[in-house]
Amino acid sequence: MPVKLADYFVSLDTYEKKADANFISHAHADHMSGLRSSRPCLASDATMQIVEAKKGKSYKRAELPKNAKMLSAGHMLGSRQLFIDSEHYGARILYSGDYQMQSSPVAEPIETIETDILILDSTYPYPNIEFEEKEMVISAMQSYLREKLTRGPILFTAFATSKAQEIIRICNDAGIVPLASGEVCRISDIYRKNGVDLEYAAAEGHELSSRNVIISESRNAGIIRNELAKRHSRVFTATASGFARFMRFNTDVQFTLSDHADFKQAISYIERTSPRAIYTCGPSSETFARNLKAFGKNAYSIGSRSKVNELILYNTERQ
Repeated sequence: MPVKLADYFVSLDTYEKKADANFISHAHADHMSGLRSSRPCLASDATMQIVEAKKGKSYKRAELPKNAKMLSAGHMLGSRQLFIDSEHYGARILYSGDYQMQSSPVAEPIETIETDILILDSTYPYPNIEFEEKEMVISAMQSYLREKLTRGPILFTAFATSKAQEIIRICNDAGIVPLASGEVCRISDIYRKNGVDLEYAAAEGHELSSRNVIISESRNAGIIRNELAKRHSRVFTATASGFARFMRFNTDVQFTLSDHADFKQAISYIERTSPRAIYTCGPSSETFARNLKAFGKNAYSIGSRSKVNELILYNTERQ
């Protein structure tokens, strides 16, 4: 069941047959399954611009009800949390979507609000996964860029949406104008239209030199690397991801640059929102709820976001 607002139901980053509107927290594929041409979307303008650029078509927009508000999630351009002051449940409800507590050079800072019930995404559920301060990671990336560019071109692979734009900005702050693949350029153009200061050039048709940093989505990185290798004896490869904290990528170097909150940041987020009850959702929701309980939090796993309605009702009636 979707969550009931004043006079209609809204789904949370999922498709629900009974929903009158679909909330799209941000424009990453794993949160866009609720998109339907026949169903209006509740999302920020920037999110819908990116969504429509990716999908190549327009979608109906839903108006935000007076008893709900969208708050910046800090995750990427346009990312939003959904807050509902619900008479139906007799409780304030906050859905986080993906969120980030550390500031990003290409996203609006996170906003927090006190709530009764928190529906919390579960990307990093383990207390031992802790990210470095973003400034330290950025400094290490810029040092790497300056050093390696004296020896050959650098190919950065990244998600074309959000992470690639953050790498562009990091390059810019180091005095570098990178080249970007077609998909990265397309999304970066939307960032610029929304006031994010980015400087880059299209890699396609550009004569690649040893002084270039090229940013590409993973699926095209192999082609670009082969082209670079034809002309240069040494091509440096790099990637940036929160998953670099515990995964190994097929690159020369990897940087733990995350646009999600780690467990410690999740605790900070919970303390700032002060919920009575927390519902964890996503593939790691059971682990996350169990670990939050160990830290004294009133947490329950709901797994799929589609179970939100019935469990919120159950919990509010109990309390």
